[in-house]
Amino acid sequence: MFPGQGNQYPNMGRDLYDNEEVYRAAVDECAEILEQIMHEDIRDIIFVDDADEVAAQKLKNTRYAQPAIFTTSYALAKLYMSWGINPVAFAGHSVGEFVGAHLSGIFSLRDVFYIS
Repeated sequence: MFPGQGNQYPNMGRDLYDNEEVYRAAVDECAEILEQIMHEDIRDIIFVDDADEVAAQKLKNTRYAQPAIFTTSYALAKLYMSWGINPVAFAGHSVGEFVGAHLSGIFSLRDVFYIS
């Protein structure tokens, strides 16, 4: 089950990014694609040194919220699957639906960011 917009917060997944290679690789994969589209590094939006109200407000902006939620949800799913936790179905709300659709093989990772 993947969440939609409204569940994001600064530094979500930071410990996983710092300590789990599979999670980090998945976030980096998304960040590389998104940088070509957004001309910004989504990691700089998600992972901040000062998780203050300014950072939280920026992450509430749909321009950043949806790619951030997709990226962290996708990375978490990839981490679970690397541990052998393989789902038989995916469900999601809003942008979470795109995570499930991608992991089900409906969209390529690159296509997800152009569609959503």
